[in-house]
Amino acid sequence: LYVPQNFVQNLSTGVVVSVGSGNLTYSGKIVKLEVKVGDTVAFNSNTAVEITIDNEKLLLLREDQIYCVL
Repeated sequence: LYVPQNFVQNLSTGVVVSVGSGNLTYSGKIVKLEVKVGDTVAFNSNTAVEITIDNEKLLLLREDQIYCVL
């Protein structure tokens, strides 16, 4: 398996602290998320949106931006 160096440089890990109710389909159904609070995940740090809540920096990601649960 070849992993390009620029991919590895942007790879980050983090712990999920909150999740939403799921993804809304075109038909109006909600599909539950696969990730859950406490999961350690790998993601591209360039796709995350940084926010600050109560002086704590957090990253926002969609589930499809997460590469895997570690």
